[in-house]
Amino acid sequence: MLRKVSIFCLFCSIFAYAQAPQGFVFVEGSVFVMGGGVGQKAAQQVTVASFYMGKYEVTQAEWQTVMGTNPSSFIGDKLPVESISWHDAVEYCNKRSLKEGLKPVYSSNGDRINISANGYRLPTEAEWEYAARAYTKSAAVSWHKDNSNDTTHPVGTKPANSFGIYDIMGNVSELTQDGYVYRGTAFNEPYLYLHARQRYQSTPASKSNSLGLRLVRNAPQQETPIPVVKPAAMILVEGGTFTMGSDVDGGFDTERNQPAHQVTVSTFYMSPYEVTQTEWRATMGYNTSYYIGDNLPVEQVSWDEAIRYCNKRSVAEGLQPTYRWLDADNVVLDRSANGYRLPTEAEWEYAARGGNKHEPYSFSGSDDLDAVGWDADNSNRRTQPVGTKAANGLGIYDMTGNVAEWVWDYYEAYSAEVQKDPLGPTSGYLHINRGGSSWPDSSNAIEFREVAEASYIHPGIGLRLVRSRLAPSLVAGKADGDGTQADAEKA
Repeated sequence: MLRKVSIFCLFCSIFAYAQAPQGFVFVEGSVFVMGGGVGQKAAQQVTVASFYMGKYEVTQAEWQTVMGTNPSSFIGDKLPVESISWHDAVEYCNKRSLKEGLKPVYSSNGDRINISANGYRLPTEAEWEYAARAYTKSAAVSWHKDNSNDTTHPVGTKPANSFGIYDIMGNVSELTQDGYVYRGTAFNEPYLYLHARQRYQSTPASKSNSLGLRLVRNAPQQETPIPVVKPAAMILVEGGTFTMGSDVDGGFDTERNQPAHQVTVSTFYMSPYEVTQTEWRATMGYNTSYYIGDNLPVEQVSWDEAIRYCNKRSVAEGLQPTYRWLDADNVVLDRSANGYRLPTEAEWEYAARGGNKHEPYSFSGSDDLDAVGWDADNSNRRTQPVGTKAANGLGIYDMTGNVAEWVWDYYEAYSAEVQKDPLGPTSGYLHINRGGSSWPDSSNAIEFREVAEASYIHPGIGLRLVRSRLAPSLVAGKADGDGTQADAEKA
């Protein structure tokens, strides 16, 4: 069964083709069917935006120039470098980027990426397979077990594919950015195995004399103009003090929710609905979602992507972006900016509990889950159109179930201290999402905290927007409003 997915890369144009960096080709994006075949991932429709890809696998001469060493088993300047790990490849990308005056894409250990950086990186699986599918399967165009004499060969000595890319099938397999997966067959594998869809799982430290790399770079940004979409009227959430968390034992991971503690939250605005696929697509130009529908909540959105959506939508609507990247690892929040942002965890739970109405329910708006939320038992285990269950007392929908929602905070254990407008720790490894979803094994209890890495995606995780109250140009979403804060407070 086909599954529709979109991936992020940057933009395409004829201009970009003319400006391809030396040694790279411009790969114009499109839609293709990825995967399929026995023992491989199910076929899925994927949209890939344009990018630059190296014509050749990275050679030993290129590697030694940057790294100062040559780890390869088969030695030769024009042979592809091999016997490298995924971590080695990430280090090479960053060092070569810095050497050439480009902005590195990866953090030091590769667990975070700056997708707007102009430096070198590994291709995503989708980029790699899209480029590889321009290859013609023929024993004459690849180095494989039947013609290689069990060794690597100088890059570019077999014919290129229709993109002008050499050796994407055969010679050495190539590392990708996604989950330590490598793609393409190598010199020591039979010709029969030469398929663009072939994929292999590895570890970040694994090395082999049949495993190398090929580089890609983002194409220059030349975006199609994005239509400005006015936000729906946002709900004014008057500030107040509430009890956050719970001291109740039992259930799923309840220790994360303890101890209960007093928190004061300042007034803010929150969208009554989760961000829909229509809204996401209007701003980002692609749709990440597993379940497709204009009024369904967008999902399969990472925390990183959610942050970028907030900034990009803010800019599209003439607002001040709330987030700023210090480097690939660190982003800071400016709560005085008037643009869109994710709620803090405290803001999220305060709104879910009805704000200063202090609703005493197990779920957001009711003790009856079926009345206010889509869960695994009533949703057919899939997302449903936003706003089709009852709202809570503030007029906010789907804070229980449908999709869990990313919040700003890194995860840390609660303390019993009284707090005011907490932002969570300044660094960490895991981010928090709240509210539960329509997927099995998801807790929809109002106090439940789920955690995941910033790059994690899942069909049960989306987002909801907030804005700071003091934003001077807050749009109320009313056709007759003048875009002032007063309009918003009337909404």
